[in-house]
Amino acid sequence: IAGNWKAFKPVALDVRDDSASHRGHAGVRGLKVAETHFYFTVVSEKFQGVPRPERERQVQAIIADEIAAGLHAAGSVLRTPEEDAKARKKSAENAQR
Repeated sequence: IAGNWKAFKPVALDVRDDSASHRGHAGVRGLKVAETHFYFTVVSEKFQGVPRPERERQVQAIIADEIAAGLHAAGSVLRTPEEDAKARKKSAENAQR
């Protein structure tokens, strides 16, 4: 995924290709691209005050070329650093239970 992620000035960025686990599924048969499923984690101050649907639109704009080429599914976690710290703390607390 070649998108211009620098626009977000990410504190953390993870792009995971999950395409292999979806090979042969009905939704991807006949596509000309091998990479069809991605999961994005972006942590950025740029998301401060931005509602979730708008964050999604911003990411979709970054990967527009891939969507046009056949990207079938894109999941995401889009957080501010504060949201990410809170989520990580909650996850750690749950893991200790």
